[in-house]
Amino acid sequence: MGKNHEHYAFDLHVILALLLKEVRSMNKKV
Repeated sequence: MGKNHEHYAFDLHVILALLLKEVRSMNKKV
């Protein structure tokens, strides 16, 4: 269960990083 939780946290971290990239690119366009 510990490994599963770590994997889930890692996925969240990656998703957050991708979201930040999208927001930054959107801000540049505006």
